[in-house]
Amino acid sequence: MDGKCVRTPFGPPPRASLSLVEITEAYGIVWAWHHHNGDAPSWQLPDLDLPSDHAPVYRATDMAGHPQEVCENSFDYGHIQPLHGVEFLGEVSPPRADGPFYDINIKLNRRMPLLGNLQHLVSGKVIGLGGICVVVDLAQVGVRSVNWVLATPIAPWRIRLHLAVSSHVTWGRHFPAVLRSQASSGAARAVSSGMLVALQQDIGRDFPIWHHKKHLVHPKLSHKDGLIGAFRKWASKFYPPTSRGTAGTPLVAHRPSLPNGDLERCK
Repeated sequence: MDGKCVRTPFGPPPRASLSLVEITEAYGIVWAWHHHNGDAPSWQLPDLDLPSDHAPVYRATDMAGHPQEVCENSFDYGHIQPLHGVEFLGEVSPPRADGPFYDINIKLNRRMPLLGNLQHLVSGKVIGLGGICVVVDLAQVGVRSVNWVLATPIAPWRIRLHLAVSSHVTWGRHFPAVLRSQASSGAARAVSSGMLVALQQDIGRDFPIWHHKKHLVHPKLSHKDGLIGAFRKWASKFYPPTSRGTAGTPLVAHRPSLPNGDLERCK
């Protein structure tokens, strides 16, 4: 398929064609490659060992915003406690930028219904500006959850935000082998459905801020503001050179085009 018009009901086809977007499927998600010059992909999606007993469950919301704002939110440690009511206990390992990927590993303390306070590990991998994968390890209750936050640009300064969750549970090990897989899959899907509701509620608290905030090219950051400055410098590589001001400050009000090399979910 090359996108050309090959026939019409009215006679010979016109010389018309559609531009093509290269897509790939990974982790149960369809991804599309975008480049401002139409260049072929220059990097591939990473191989991720993601625990899951079922296909992801997901929801989507249209809103004002920009993909970089969504990813940057994960690096703003200071807002976690006052906005989300979750205690930030620190980084488990130093944050690491690796080409088009950025990894963070942190420890949180969250109060959960019926379970009380649970300390747990959260591992995040940002993939370009297309989204972030967050693995939540709740070892105390036998659950590992894979949470995707994916922002697809659909118009200038407007995004479709996909939230997707899949889980792995260690329950049912006492079941007969013939029932074990089915029981684990059903339990994991139920857990994921609950985690998706919680994720949507968490992200929903950020919506008014993303909707109304103004992007400052040179924000007055303190040492308590976490990795925002470092993340912006890393994110600047995904923009055409003509859209950049100073390194690390790619978001400007007059630039509605999509990020260079951004991988974004199409579904």
